[in-house]
Amino acid sequence: MQNKKQFQYRYLEKIIESCELANGLAQSMSTLSKRDLKLSVKTLHDRGYELPRSMRLVVSKKVVEFLSEDLRDTLQLKEVRQKKQAPLIAEFVDIMSVWKTPDQAAGEEMKWTFARPLFAALAVELAEQIQDEDMDMSAALSEETQQQRAALNQEFQDIVFGAITNTAFMQLFDNEDIGPKRELLLRVSEAYVKAFNDDKVREMESDRLLPAARAVAENLADVFVSLTMLLNPGNLESNIAAVSKLVGGEAKSQNKLESAVALCLSTASWQKLVDEVITTAPATMKHAGTVRDMCEGLAKEMSSSDVAVTDELRRSVQKLSELKRVLRPGATRSLEDCLQRRLQEVGTKTLEKSDVEGLPADHVRVVLQGLRLFSGNERSLLELELKIMDWSARMSKQLGWKNLAEIRTSLLGVAEDAELIFPYEEIKEVIEAVGDSGTDTNFEDLQLLTDLAAKDLLAKAG
Repeated sequence: MQNKKQFQYRYLEKIIESCELANGLAQSMSTLSKRDLKLSVKTLHDRGYELPRSMRLVVSKKVVEFLSEDLRDTLQLKEVRQKKQAPLIAEFVDIMSVWKTPDQAAGEEMKWTFARPLFAALAVELAEQIQDEDMDMSAALSEETQQQRAALNQEFQDIVFGAITNTAFMQLFDNEDIGPKRELLLRVSEAYVKAFNDDKVREMESDRLLPAARAVAENLADVFVSLTMLLNPGNLESNIAAVSKLVGGEAKSQNKLESAVALCLSTASWQKLVDEVITTAPATMKHAGTVRDMCEGLAKEMSSSDVAVTDELRRSVQKLSELKRVLRPGATRSLEDCLQRRLQEVGTKTLEKSDVEGLPADHVRVVLQGLRLFSGNERSLLELELKIMDWSARMSKQLGWKNLAEIRTSLLGVAEDAELIFPYEEIKEVIEAVGDSGTDTNFEDLQLLTDLAAKDLLAKAG
């Protein structure tokens, strides 16, 4: 036909070419480059051919592999690494968010395309097909139909797990160059968990999701939650059950994803993190709320103009060392950051004051105690500590009289039938520090303390 210049040969040529493209996808998709795969899918689409769902599942799997390779390649970058990773992580999570339904697509059409090969779009297709079949059936499902549906669900699950256990992604678990790899793995894990939690997948009604989509989504979430716990000591949302299941589950009861990740976590460097999480689990469960509350309290104080030491700041300074001792290394990092910034703020504002008006008697002691938690590693905090000590020396008499006034107030607040514990040594030290300076009000406080001391001594003698 071509030799005879009959134009019909062109139609036949396109049909043959389309058959070759489809056959290439079916037989050798694993060897295609991203460019060739995209060209094949686009050409068939433009010619009006729709790939069967099973083939589109494999294309989505292949795209996830390409994305994983692109993410791995960003590890070679330095300054722009995170900037390059952000859109790739967003695309990765978008494709792997298998639970999405049309009403969760933010106005976007839930249609599978090579540019956005969502597993969720394919899950919706399959779920709608099953619903349509159910409407056509007046009797109970035959055993054959049930087996067919089970096979379709299993195929979906196997391909999604196969997508994420590709070579490039699993290389992020390697023990070489672990810093950048684990940082990337943490970012991917946190992004997936956030999307999963934001959509409240565990609360979604069963009839809205393909069974395989729910199983895959929840299983991926459990794995990624475990990874966020292992890789981020500051993640105090303890879910030890997920970690224990992942690293301690029997191989025969684990799916492809769980067994692959568990195998990676069996190395020494990962096992160290696993041991840390499990060993400190009781302390984490006990103190997580305390750390969170203190961080929130200090954050609120930072927006205040008040310079005085508060109960929140005082508690944070007193508890930090204990928390660092019982929690995982790095678990208190966010609290330390908040506390350090607040101490720096309070210390700087303290130096601007020319008197001690409005400051509690233990103001300097708490600020210095807090600064000393960090000044060994931070020169600016050491310098601030020295300046506070100098300021305190100049204000010592004012602070001393203020301390006496607070002691007096606390003693007067003791109920008549309660035991009075008189702080003789503390009062003696303060009096020696203030000497004979002071106002009439200061000496009135001192006289009252003297009267209370006499009363206390008489009571003990009698």
